[in-house]
Amino acid sequence: MTLQELKNTTKHKSKKGTLFNVDCMELLKSLPSESIDLIATDPPYPTTSRGSAGNSGGMLQKDINKKGQVFTHNNIDCKEYAPEFYRVLKDGSHCYVMTNHINLIKMLNTFTECGFHFIKSLVWNKGNKIMGQYY
Repeated sequence: MTLQELKNTTKHKSKKGTLFNVDCMELLKSLPSESIDLIATDPPYPTTSRGSAGNSGGMLQKDINKKGQVFTHNNIDCKEYAPEFYRVLKDGSHCYVMTNHINLIKMLNTFTECGFHFIKSLVWNKGNKIMGQYY
């Protein structure tokens, strides 16, 4: 599906932008090179697998969660999307990707290999209010 076809089917658009609820990789591949001003994303990534579910209120009590699986697609490797991010971003634009400390080094290395220039790390101190020891 082309970008225009996707825009015609979405119900979430305004003068400020369009929100797509589609497979990210399919959307990225349909975008022209150097057509995006900003990427801000929180892709699925493996979580830590040690400890208890902490104060998650039962949200992460299943055995699969304790093995680092929270999202349906935890197995998406940043090597799949980093080159596409770099391709679609305009020169001089920005890319913000959320991750945890376990995946940070791999993500930094992968994005650098794709051509990104790392400037600073932004730390979101969540205070472990929701996810306990898994984040």
